[in-house]
Amino acid sequence: MGDGLTKRDLRAALDFIAGAYAARDLDGFAAFVARELLTLTSSECAAYNEVNIPRGRVRWVYGGVPPIRDGTRIFEAHIREHPFLDYFVRPDANATVTIADFISDCEWRRRGMYTEFYRPMGVEHVIGAKIPSPAELTVAFVAVRSGKDYGARDRAVFDLIRPHLLHAYEIAAAHADHGRDLALLHRGIDALRGGAIVLAPDGRVLIATARARQWLVDYFGARATDAYLPDLLARWVAQGELPAAAADTPPTLCRPFVVERGSRRLVAHLLDDRGRRLIVMEERRTALRPKDLASLGLTRREAEILAWLALGKTDGEIASILDISPRTVSHTLGRIYRKLGVESRVAAAARALRAAGSA
Repeated sequence: MGDGLTKRDLRAALDFIAGAYAARDLDGFAAFVARELLTLTSSECAAYNEVNIPRGRVRWVYGGVPPIRDGTRIFEAHIREHPFLDYFVRPDANATVTIADFISDCEWRRRGMYTEFYRPMGVEHVIGAKIPSPAELTVAFVAVRSGKDYGARDRAVFDLIRPHLLHAYEIAAAHADHGRDLALLHRGIDALRGGAIVLAPDGRVLIATARARQWLVDYFGARATDAYLPDLLARWVAQGELPAAAADTPPTLCRPFVVERGSRRLVAHLLDDRGRRLIVMEERRTALRPKDLASLGLTRREAEILAWLALGKTDGEIASILDISPRTVSHTLGRIYRKLGVESRVAAAARALRAAGSA
């Protein structure tokens, strides 16, 4: 072929590209490229580089011969001498380059970057290409070797894989961002003392927050590693499935599923949006004892009244239950509000439930 690539080269490049696209995060992407670029370019070392040029800092993931001891410090000390630097910062830096594209071999061998970094590694020739990246970083892939310099065949390989590396990098970055967003969402749901489960079309549990997993164990005897919902919950989901809604209609909420265990009740809601199903769960108390509120520093009578308030009872109902007057209930609630630093029944109930939950 005119570019020096054989069918074997093309097959190897396609396998490399497929592997790069399969990476699920940036660390896996960088490690794969650094490792596999060795074979693809017949090199002794290859690396994924992130260079912060304004700060003169570098981060790399390498495959093959490791950098020398204190390699990062030495590279950073001579970073301004690297022939690739001025080119890679240009917005139009779309070509694969070698050292010979910028300076002569004699000049390269006189520079500290070569004498202090590359020569101690036993390599002298460098080939590399950059991909677009965040403004403060220059992201590039390089390979180095001794002996024969990189030629037309090696440039053709880099030119072939470079556009795909750009897209694979973006996909890996998106996966990483999605993972961080999902982890944050999990923590937020847990902080609100709720739970959530996302189901696949075949009923498998795709995602479940930690508290939701624990509730499946506590209320249904499931195992934390089960891939499917417990039978009772799965039947409820099947009964709640509705015909797919139109694109411009809101998701449909189905009848909640309720199960009790001791003094607690688990309530699950099924949200169905055009075949995508989400189970949102919350745990409620069916009974609240005054001693559960001991951490709030209330008297026994105050704790009794607050416990019934937290279960949704009105002043009149609390008065009837405790055989006291509604006026006494109202006055006592005023003291409770002041002690708790709240101004409403809802806020007082929330404090009570939090205290009982941590008891």
